[in-house]
Amino acid sequence: MVETAKPAKPQAAQSVVAVIPTVAGAEKIANGSLEELDPKGNLVGWYIAERCKPNVQIMKEDGGQFLRLTNDDKGTTVHADQKFDVDPSWKQVVVSARVRTSAEFKPGKSSSGVVFWFQDDDEKQVGKLRRT
Repeated sequence: MVETAKPAKPQAAQSVVAVIPTVAGAEKIANGSLEELDPKGNLVGWYIAERCKPNVQIMKEDGGQFLRLTNDDKGTTVHADQKFDVDPSWKQVVVSARVRTSAEFKPGKSSSGVVFWFQDDDEKQVGKLRRT
């Protein structure tokens, strides 16, 4: 007896929706509100180099806090750092930040702003440095 293939029953089209998890800043950036201080008055979760501390102030405005970084030395930077892990499956990282400058601010190669760089597990830089 020879069997012949039966035609497949038509099936409803299936839609595949890729769910891309979003990690909110409050979950990734430690102390993003800048409200937590340790007993010595340092920002919890942030690293500020000793040489930068005289030029970094925690300011309050309209119920929120922000960092004021000042710098008169064009040969160096003033910064506050934070390291956080990025899931290797992520294809994109979107960060929002507000930056306000004085009238004397002139953008240039080593201008202030928000800077991100990515490192591997050995803390070696990967990819290009991005300034925004």
